[in-house]
Amino acid sequence: MGELSLITLIILVLPLSGCFESSDEVWGNAPDFTLTTIHGENFTLSAHQGKIIVIDLMATWCGPCVLQMPELKKTLEEKRDEIVLVSVDIDKRETSDDVINTFGDYVDKWTFVMDTYEEDVGGKYHADYIPKLVIIDKEGNIYYSESGLTSKEKLIELIDKASG
Repeated sequence: MGELSLITLIILVLPLSGCFESSDEVWGNAPDFTLTTIHGENFTLSAHQGKIIVIDLMATWCGPCVLQMPELKKTLEEKRDEIVLVSVDIDKRETSDDVINTFGDYVDKWTFVMDTYEEDVGGKYHADYIPKLVIIDKEGNIYYSESGLTSKEKLIELIDKASG
C-alpha cells in the first residue's frame, strides 16, 4: 500500500471512530462526569439534562470560594425549580469532612461532590483559578465559564439567558 493510499485510508476511517456508539440522550459539549457527593451518593452531570446546571469549582482553602457561597445560596433560592447547583471540590487532597467543616451552612442546601484523579473535573473544566462557575444549558452545552466571584444578579441574568 503506497503512502498516499494509507493517508487516504486514515482520513476516511478516522471520522468513523465512535460512530458505532449509541445513546438514547444527546449530551452537548460539556464534559460529563460522575462523582461521589459528600454524603456518599453518586452524582452524574448528564443525568440532569433538561435543567440549567450551575457548576461551582472550588476548594476549602480558597477565600473567594467561601465568599461565593452566599451568592450561590441566594441564586438557588430564586431559581430552585429551574437549576441544578453542584459545588465540586477540585482539591483531590481534601475530604468530605473538610468540605462539611468549611461550608457547613451550605452543604445541605445543594449538592457538593469531591473531584477524583480519574474524573479530574477541575482539569476538564480548566479550573486554573477558583472559584470558577460554569453554566450548562438544557442540552448539555457550556453557556458560560468564568473564574472569579460572581454576584447573584449576574448569575440570575446568565441563567435566564441560558434558558433561552
